[in-house]
Amino acid sequence: MPQLGLVVIPVVIFGLGMGLTVPTLQTYIAGLAPSEYRAAFMSINATMLWLGQTAGPLIFGLIYTRANFDGVFLYGAVPAAATAVVGFIGGKLIR
Repeated sequence: MPQLGLVVIPVVIFGLGMGLTVPTLQTYIAGLAPSEYRAAFMSINATMLWLGQTAGPLIFGLIYTRANFDGVFLYGAVPAAATAVVGFIGGKLIR
């Protein structure tokens, strides 16, 4: 950003997006689990989120040092696409 004050705009937009989507997604995910397993299900969900938030920057930092900025997006697209396919198929199987 050319000026430090302009950083506030994307940070606010990002915060609003997270504030609107995360509770909605967690409510949806909690509704998928049977009530007797809901606590374990949500615990595993939170663990995977924290694990991803911790390991993601480390892994993609290493990729950046080896494959530059384009490699980060290329190597990020593969697991994102795989996750989308698994989520789509899993969603169909659950229903």
